[in-house]
Amino acid sequence: MLGSAGTLPFATLTMDLEKIGRDAIQRAFDATKAADDAEVDQLAHLEAAARAAAIGRVAKYKEYIALGLADAARQLLYLQRKKMGVDVNDGLLVRYRTMADFLRHETEVLGIGTEKIKKFAHNADVFWTVLTAYAPREFDGAPVDRGVFDKARWTNSWRASKYADPSTLELVLKPGFDEAFLEMLMETGKTITDLNSELKPPPKAVKGAVKARAPRRTKAAAEAEVVELKKELAAAKAEHSAEVAAYKEEIKEKEADSEDLVKHSQDTIGALKFELAEVKNELARVKDEIAREKDKNKAGRRQTAVSPLCDATNV
Repeated sequence: MLGSAGTLPFATLTMDLEKIGRDAIQRAFDATKAADDAEVDQLAHLEAAARAAAIGRVAKYKEYIALGLADAARQLLYLQRKKMGVDVNDGLLVRYRTMADFLRHETEVLGIGTEKIKKFAHNADVFWTVLTAYAPREFDGAPVDRGVFDKARWTNSWRASKYADPSTLELVLKPGFDEAFLEMLMETGKTITDLNSELKPPPKAVKGAVKARAPRRTKAAAEAEVVELKKELAAAKAEHSAEVAAYKEEIKEKEADSEDLVKHSQDTIGALKFELAEVKNELARVKDEIAREKDKNKAGRRQTAVSPLCDATNV
């Protein structure tokens, strides 16, 4: 039923608005819950991704460490074989000569394919690089000198291949050293690739690159430059002298102002002392007058007290 002027009755209109408001609140509540659920799912995915990244990072640490241990064993085998005085073409010596040779033979024995030989050989080199900065400072009750892992300091070599001192290799192969090194890497929270990049020396200049030469200065240009420098020096001296003179003048003015201020202060103090003396004299005069008035009052009171007696006697 329509009200006046064709509008809905107030009660019906109010009931419809309440339903609209109630439905809107419910939709807002449902949407908020959906958003909260989505945020929880997102956080769960982020946490899972972070866990996966951490697991992958540690797995990479272990990969590089394992390849480093393999390289240490290979180097020690080569040095031991060479110490025996075998021929340079000895089969075992050739097998241990480089990490690539060693990987080629061992992957064939393991039957795992040879497609990663180059990558593994590179990763073994990275092991030694990172070890120079992140090897444990102490192991098995003795301090560790990280410098012994620096390939630049290794003196044993065959062509491009270098070999660490046997004592260094034996240290790396000691039980527990790999775990101690792993703990040091895990404390960084960085990938092995990032750690290696930070330790790489700056790129060398390209061989044969010609540096641009600065244009030669003529004698006339050099003399003109000297003249300009002399002018600048003279101007600077003049400016400095003017500044010094200005400072001296300012100091004189301030000294004169200080003398005037002192004189004025002394005059002021003298005037104040004179005024203070006048005040003291005036105060003494007032005190004398007060004393005299008191004496007069006392004398008047005594006379008043004697007069009645005199009158009684006369009567």
